[in-house]
Amino acid sequence: MSGLKKDMGTIQRAVQILAGTYDKDLLSFEIAQIISIDTKNWVCSAQLISGKTQNVYNNIQLTSEKASNGFIQIPKTGSNVILAITWRNEVYVFMCSEIDALVFHQ
Repeated sequence: MSGLKKDMGTIQRAVQILAGTYDKDLLSFEIAQIISIDTKNWVCSAQLISGKTQNVYNNIQLTSEKASNGFIQIPKTGSNVILAITWRNEVYVFMCSEIDALVFHQ
């Protein structure tokens, strides 16, 4: 059975290479409602309100990198946001409907 899994992985990789999607990280977008904010670590938690599932995401990044400099939008608790979710299951706040603060981080 492990030989079949190896062959399927090889076939999947070959199809992805032909399609131009191999080693690419594509995004999906979901609408969620902010549950909590952690400004010490620049993360938040939110519950999906779009789609069929009501998943809760934790450790959603408010910045593109943990040590990034620049302006950071702090969404208001209870407001709606659009989440960008990568195939690698990294989740970022993409857009905010309301913000509590605009912080300049250095």
